[in-house]
Amino acid sequence: MNTRTGSPRALVALVALLTLLAAGFLWWQSERSQTQLREQMLSQAEQRSLQLADAMGQQVARLLNVLDLELKGLRREWLRNPALFDEEARAVLEALPPGFVSHVSVIDAQGYMTYNSRAPQERMYMGDREHFQAQKQSGGDRLVVGKPVQSRIVNEWSIVVNRPIVREGRFDGTVQFIVSTDYLARELAALQLSPRDVVALIHADGTFIARSRDNQSAMGNRVPDDRPFLDPAVKADSGIFRV
Repeated sequence: MNTRTGSPRALVALVALLTLLAAGFLWWQSERSQTQLREQMLSQAEQRSLQLADAMGQQVARLLNVLDLELKGLRREWLRNPALFDEEARAVLEALPPGFVSHVSVIDAQGYMTYNSRAPQERMYMGDREHFQAQKQSGGDRLVVGKPVQSRIVNEWSIVVNRPIVREGRFDGTVQFIVSTDYLARELAALQLSPRDVVALIHADGTFIARSRDNQSAMGNRVPDDRPFLDPAVKADSGIFRV
């Protein structure tokens, strides 16, 4: 009698145990599937990030190469015949994409603007600007891309891209383009982004140069200091950072 009553209880216990085991296995499988799905989505996002970064890098490099080539030509004209510089500068501006560059200016060795394609008679002190000081102190011949500033001439956020003017081996000022950050933002946004993608061009110190979305609110701001790509110890030219 005891044997007959004990068997159903054992069976119930066994069923309960198997149910718990099955539930545990299903939970493990669910967690495993979610983990695999999450890793798959992260992998896809990483690959897309690399593709976007590569496309953005090529686009920015192309734009800078165009500007650098034109700056070198304008510099030659300034050194050769300043009287014809205005005509050359306006021809260059006309050839560039609309909205890309607002104007051309020349700053002398003392930091005063001696030419401006938008206000030729205006003599303004620009020697306090970082892009001018960078060229004055470097002593070399290199392209400098400044951080966004509120332009005193056109009253919009712009970056200066400049080259030094070197006369007889001595620094004699700079020639520069004033480039619209909104134009750069539109170029970034044209990279076939998904609704969730945001692409930004960031200065080495973390300052936003341009952002594909809501560019104006990014101007004058910078990414948090703890971003890994700002770490001087990170030597890689490219990579993936999870933030």
